[in-house]
Amino acid sequence: MKIKTFLYFALILFSTIIPIIVIISFNKSNYKPTTPAFKLKKTNKNISNKTLENHFAILPHFMLWKSKVDEFYKFLISKYNLSWKKLNILIISPNHFWVGQNQFISFSNWNLCFKNDCIYINSLTDNKLIFNWYWNLKYSTKDDLEYKIWNNLYTSEHWIGVHFQFIKKYFPWSKIYWLVVNPHNFKNVDKLISFLKQKFKSNTLFLASVDFSHYNLENFAYLHDRHTLYVLYNSYKKQDYKTIETDCPVCLYIINKLALYQSQYPHLRYRDSSTTITKISQNFNNTSRMFYFFTKNKPNINWLTIIFFWDTIYDRWIKYYFPTKKKFFKFLKQFLTQADINKNPKIYKHRKLFWIDFAWFNLETPVVKNKSICKKSYKTIQFCSEKTFLTWLSQIWFNIVNVTNNHSLDWWLNAFLDTINNLSSNKFNYFWWIKYGNYYEKNFVYTGLIRWIKFAWHWYDFTITKIKFDKICKDLQKYKENWYLNFVITHWWIEYKTHHSQYQETIWKKLIDCWADLIIWTHPHVIQDIDYYKWKPIIYSLWNFIFDQFKIEGWNIGWYITIDISSTWKINRLNLWKFKITSNQINFIIK
Repeated sequence: MKIKTFLYFALILFSTIIPIIVIISFNKSNYKPTTPAFKLKKTNKNISNKTLENHFAILPHFMLWKSKVDEFYKFLISKYNLSWKKLNILIISPNHFWVGQNQFISFSNWNLCFKNDCIYINSLTDNKLIFNWYWNLKYSTKDDLEYKIWNNLYTSEHWIGVHFQFIKKYFPWSKIYWLVVNPHNFKNVDKLISFLKQKFKSNTLFLASVDFSHYNLENFAYLHDRHTLYVLYNSYKKQDYKTIETDCPVCLYIINKLALYQSQYPHLRYRDSSTTITKISQNFNNTSRMFYFFTKNKPNINWLTIIFFWDTIYDRWIKYYFPTKKKFFKFLKQFLTQADINKNPKIYKHRKLFWIDFAWFNLETPVVKNKSICKKSYKTIQFCSEKTFLTWLSQIWFNIVNVTNNHSLDWWLNAFLDTINNLSSNKFNYFWWIKYGNYYEKNFVYTGLIRWIKFAWHWYDFTITKIKFDKICKDLQKYKENWYLNFVITHWWIEYKTHHSQYQETIWKKLIDCWADLIIWTHPHVIQDIDYYKWKPIIYSLWNFIFDQFKIEGWNIGWYITIDISSTWKINRLNLWKFKITSNQINFIIK
C-alpha cells in the first residue's frame, strides 16, 4: 500500500515539474521559428547575409480578408527579392490601448505571443525616447498591451499580433523589432526618426501596421482615403499628416520620412474595405484598408477632394425646428462619428467631411451677429440668419461657401459685410462678386495652394449682376496662365425648372472655352442634371441642403456630389449621391 502511494505521488510530481522546466528553458533560449512555407524548395539552401538596402511597406491589421494580406506579403518578397534573406524587421503600430504616458514604447528582449503565434522580439529600449513596457508587466492584465501567463509574455495588441503568423511563415531567420507609437502626437517624432535611421542603416524591412477610414459610408471613406493617398505621395509636413483619417498618422509620417532618406516613395498596390469585400454596405461599421509598397520612382499623382451640397439657410422653419445646437446636430447627426451627437467633433476624426479639401454649400442668406440689422427690406421673400449655425457647420467640417446670390443683399450692404466678418471668424473660406448700385462693387476670388495644386474659386451671380463675358474670360484666362484650377459657381436661371435650358448650355460652353475647369449652377431649388463639355463637368441644380420648401413635391430628397480632380483638370471620380430628410433628420441613402 505504501509503495502504491509513493508511486502515485511520484507520478504527480513528475507530470507537474517536467513541463514547468521545459517552459522555463524554452523562454530562456532564443525562439527558433518554423521552416517558412514560401519558396523553400531546398531546406539546405544557404541563407544570404549580403547587405541589402532598406525596404518599406504599409499594410493593414484588419483581417476580414486575410488571404489578401498573405498575398501582399508574397508580393513584397518577390518585389524586393527577400527570399532567403536575413533581415531586420521593424513593425510600427499605433498605441490603441493608450497605455502609460509614453509616446514611444518597446520592451526588453523576450518571446512574445499573440494567441498561438510566438516570435522573439528584440529591444529598442536602449534609446531614451522609447519606454520599456517590461517594467509595467507586474501591473498588467489581459486587457493591456502585454501581460504574463506563467513565464510567457502575451500581447492583446492585434495591431501587431495578427502579423506574427506571416512573419513566422515568410521571415523565419529575421530579427524582429516592435515599436508602439502614440498615433496622433507628433512630439519628438523627428528625433525618433533620426535614431531609427542610424540604427537601421541597411537590411531592414519597415512595416507600418495601419488601418484607414473608420465608421464611414463607403463613398465618404473612399474620398478620405484619396486624400490620405495624396498626402503620402506629395507631403512630408506634419500638419498635412494631421489632416488624414487613419488610426495612426504618426506611423505613416515615420515610415514615409524614413523611406525618403532612402529615396523611396509610396505606391498604392490596392485598396478595399469591409463594404467592398462583403459587397454589402456596412454603414457605420465600414473600415477601409490600403496596401502600399515603396520604390525609387516618385508617383506623379496629386488631386483635390471636393464635396458639394446645395442651398442653405438658418431662418423661417429651419430656425423654428432647430433652435439649439443639440437639435441642429441631431438633424445633421449622420455627418458625425457613428451618428453620435455626444462625440466631440473636435476629437473624433471619423465624421463624414473630415479634411475633405473643399466641403461646400451655397449660403442663400445674410448671416448676422445681431438680427436687429434685419429690420426693413424692399423684397417680399428675404432671409436673415443668426451666425451661431456657422459655428455648428464648421464643427461638422464644412469649410467653404459662396456668399453672393439674389438674397445676399436682402438687408442691404451692412448685413452683407457682417456676413463676411462672421464667416471669417468661423474660419470659413468664401468667394463673391457683389454689386450694390453705384456705391459698391467687388469681385473676391478665393485662391490658394494645397499640396502644390493652385486653385481659384470664382462666383458669378447673374441674377443681380449683368453678364460680362469679356471680363469673365479675362479673369479666368489670367488665372489659367498662372496654372490655377478654375472652379466656377454660377447663380441664375428660373426657379423650379427641372431641366436646364439651351441658353444655359451656351453660357457654360463659353465659360469652359474661357478656361473654367468645373461649373456648378445654383438657384433653381429643384433637381436638374449633370453634363460634360470638353471632358469638364457642368453640375446643375441638385435641390437644397438645409432649406424649408416643404410644400414642393419631393422636398425631402436631395443630392450631393463627391469629386476628386487633378491639377490637369482631369476628373478621377465623380459620384452623385442621394440623401433624404425623415423624422427631422438627414439620412444618406446607401446604394
